[in-house]
Amino acid sequence: MDKILTEAIERTEKEAIPGKVDWSGSPFLRVKDLGKNAVGGFGENLYATIQESLGNSAQVVRAEHDVLVSTSGGFKKVEVKTAFQSKSKSFFFNQIRLNHDKTEAPKDWDTLAFIFVEPHKIEVWEIDRANLNAREEFKWNNGWSWNRRSSQLLSSTWRKIYDGAA
Repeated sequence: MDKILTEAIERTEKEAIPGKVDWSGSPFLRVKDLGKNAVGGFGENLYATIQESLGNSAQVVRAEHDVLVSTSGGFKKVEVKTAFQSKSKSFFFNQIRLNHDKTEAPKDWDTLAFIFVEPHKIEVWEIDRANLNAREEFKWNNGWSWNRRSSQLLSSTWRKIYDGAA
């Protein structure tokens, strides 16, 4: 790297205000550093693995939904959203799409899952689409979004399906 780039990086590092969340010792830092597509893939794979641990068959499909789960009661099409805790200690789930942009036809998922990733802890929550009231739960931001500091701020219709410490 040339001197100009090195100096610019060093100056930026000196000016940077450290975040309130320390990821340095986190086993999830590797995923976080891979970028947002990897973050989504991690969430989908985690959700599928959780379902398999519960005795269900699960496959990451990334179609109109992310994970297809086969349970004793039938199939469940799951849209998975993953958020790593931000510097401000909040979680931002975005582009929650209920309908297709152009046709407004409903997307085919029937369960929405939120994966909250902290440096040493993960929680997974889900809600059946039939119980979801987007206007009450979310804000509109180029699609529906949820941006809050804690999973405890989800409505009572959500259920926690996993709580793991790293």
